[in-house]
Amino acid sequence: TVGGSGTHCMIDSGSGGTLTASAIGLNCMSVGYVESKASSTKGDLCATDTSTWPMSYSISGSSYSGSMVSKWSTGNHISLTTSTKNTVVCNNKALCDSTSATWNSGTQGPLYIIFQPEAN
Repeated sequence: TVGGSGTHCMIDSGSGGTLTASAIGLNCMSVGYVESKASSTKGDLCATDTSTWPMSYSISGSSYSGSMVSKWSTGNHISLTTSTKNTVVCNNKALCDSTSATWNSGTQGPLYIIFQPEAN
């Protein structure tokens, strides 16, 4: 599940879906395009407010679930402000140990938010 009630000052917050794990290891699902909003329009305060974007998951038929809230800044930086244990954000499909990522200005991801259900 992406976006929802915790979304603030985001131009686009992607879309959720269902992932069927097909192999041991990293299984990926696109949530589409996500972009922070850095200017104020129609009375909002997005020029000075922090852009926030949440995402969560649950595994059907189990007690495994997790979530994260990310902060987006200057158009090319994401940091996890709260998350379930061992949730990371990486610039590629390889598992990393980072709770933040930066990409070159003027370019687009992809970014990988990696939940590790076995670690919770």
